[in-house]
Amino acid sequence: MNDDIGLECRGNIRETGGILDHGDGSGEVFVLQQDGVPPLLQTNLIVVSHAIIAVHDKALAQQQPGEASDRGILTTHLRSDGRHKSKLYVDGGPSSTRTVGYLRMEGREVFKHAVGMITDVIYDAFKATGTTAEDIDWFVPHQANKRIIDASAHKLHIPPQKVVLTVDLHGNTSAASIPLALSVAVKDGRVKKGDLVLLEAMGGGFTWGSALLRW
Repeated sequence: MNDDIGLECRGNIRETGGILDHGDGSGEVFVLQQDGVPPLLQTNLIVVSHAIIAVHDKALAQQQPGEASDRGILTTHLRSDGRHKSKLYVDGGPSSTRTVGYLRMEGREVFKHAVGMITDVIYDAFKATGTTAEDIDWFVPHQANKRIIDASAHKLHIPPQKVVLTVDLHGNTSAASIPLALSVAVKDGRVKKGDLVLLEAMGGGFTWGSALLRW
């Protein structure tokens, strides 16, 4: 599967859903993902409240286990609403201005919509699998900023000790932030085989999604 998509932060959830769409369940799936956001940032801008832009070019390899039928991706849910395009978008592209363009964001508006949209799509994942927030072993959100992560976890009644938070280590790395955070939690021994792991992200446009997996 080869995709070049402009979903920004939600890109990893899209690729996770793609495993369900294209995989046959017979073995392992390997996803190699690179995010090329830095050229879209105006580095001379002053970063203000609610608009944490600390994106670095990252590439992640993610392997989906295929050794047991009870492990892997249980469900994914993807949403989009173009009515909010002006709140988080890139003002250029080969098909429009023939330039790369720059990232534009209304930080306060993004925060206002983010928590509600994120939690709604997570409830969809719970409903599809018959699980609840109490069943979650680890919540691995897109590392947008700590305020959005804390507010989402609080609304879902997920305790802080179950939230994987790495935004202080590598900032907001757009679509690469979930696999980076997951990698940290696996390497330090928090995420173990059999754990129920919840992923979520929200990106440009708006686009947003959730994924529930058994590690």
